[in-house]
Parts: sequence; C-alpha cells; structure tokens
Amino acid sequence: MRFLFPLFLCLSPLPAEYLRIEQSFGAMNCASCAEFIQKKLARNPGVESVNVDRKKNVVTVALKPGNKVRLRQVRDFVEQSGFKPSEAEVVVLGTASVERGITTLKIADSEDSIRLRDPDTRMREYITKKVEIKGTVESVMSQGSRIDILEVREAKVVK
Repeated sequence: MRFLFPLFLCLSPLPAEYLRIEQSFGAMNCASCAEFIQKKLARNPGVESVNVDRKKNVVTVALKPGNKVRLRQVRDFVEQSGFKPSEAEVVVLGTASVERGITTLKIADSEDSIRLRDPDTRMREYITKKVEIKGTVESVMSQGSRIDILEVREAKVVK
C-alpha cells in the first residue's frame, strides 16, 4: 500500500499557475480609473507588474513565479471597478487532465479547474506533462453558472 501512494501522487494533475493575464474590458474614459485599477492590482504580492491600456481597453498583469493569482480575481476586480470584463489572453503553466472526457487544467490551491477547448485533441498528448499554454479564455454560462473555457492557441512542454 505504501508503494501505491507515491504512484498516485505522480499520476495526479499538477496545479496551474498563471504567468500573464491580458483582461479586455468595456471602454474606460478616465485616467484616474486606469490608475486606480493599476495601483489596486499591483498591491497583490503575486503581481510583478500591471499596465492599463485605455486605448485598447486591456489590463495586462504580469505575475511572479509561484503566484496564487487567478483570472477570476482579475475579472472580479475589473467588474467591481465598474467595467465589464470580456475575453482574456493568458499564459498559464500546469498539467492537463481528462475528466469525464473533458480536458481540463487544474488550478493550484483550489477546487477550480479551467476547461480546455481543444478541437484538434492535441492536448491529449500532453496529459501528465507540465505544459505552458497560451490562449484565449472566455466566460460562458452553463446550467446557470459561469465557467471559463480556454481556447488553446499554443502548447509546449516545459521543465
């Protein structure tokens, strides 16, 4: 039995870590609003840098290694600041898994996971390997709740 536990740990999915989040939002006309968002997000210890581009309506958050920042936190803050978040471009590290035929990426220190939209099923070759994924996250309603789906644009194995 004690030999099965290490094997179980090797097979369980590793947590995901966001490296970069570019969150799009509705039009922002005031400089003070942009500055407020930038200062508020920069206070998080997992944030390396924040840039708000009012012309493109995007807040870009670069994250420190080992951070615990989640996309949901950035979206919620944008929403609480009075702006409507839309899709987000992300770079995320983690290990994909397949649950009930759906490819997902587990999120560290939480019960959260993000579904991967992978029409070519190329992510299946990365199951149990640590990968860096670049893609677009959109939030959709499913059975009365909001779920995030990551459209995989690029994926590569990392060490």
